[in-house]
Amino acid sequence: MFDIYLFKGCIQSPESILLGEKITQKTMRSVPEYLGLNISLLEAKRMLVSLKNMKATGTIVPTKYRDATLLFDFDEAFVVANSFFATEKMKYPGVFFFEAKYVSAYSSLMYYTFFSASKEWLAAGLIPGALFVNIDKIDGHIWTDSEKKELDAYTY
Repeated sequence: MFDIYLFKGCIQSPESILLGEKITQKTMRSVPEYLGLNISLLEAKRMLVSLKNMKATGTIVPTKYRDATLLFDFDEAFVVANSFFATEKMKYPGVFFFEAKYVSAYSSLMYYTFFSASKEWLAAGLIPGALFVNIDKIDGHIWTDSEKKELDAYTY
């Protein structure tokens, strides 16, 4: 099941039949919040597109992240990220990588994002010039590219 987290509410009044009265009131606010839904991914996609058309911005989030009472600690996530980078860096002998850093701008409600920049890659103008990893906020697993693309595609 899924919910929608609004970063910014609607500029114009919602007229969609997909939105109930309680949800309509929430979508007009400018405070970031969950709408409190328990709907399918397809329904969430339709609703988010409808909200986007009314100038709202938000993202689809599995309800398990909204309802989690115990999240994977940031410090634990940093340990997982460093372990990941240690393994990945071995694939690039002779390349110097800086210490891992947290990237709040790329993190989400579902994962922490860390990066380790490469001195050589940056000097060569490679983009992004770093290794990145996303650590799940519930169980600490490393997000796969397909897992990330599936939900990140539904952020407006």
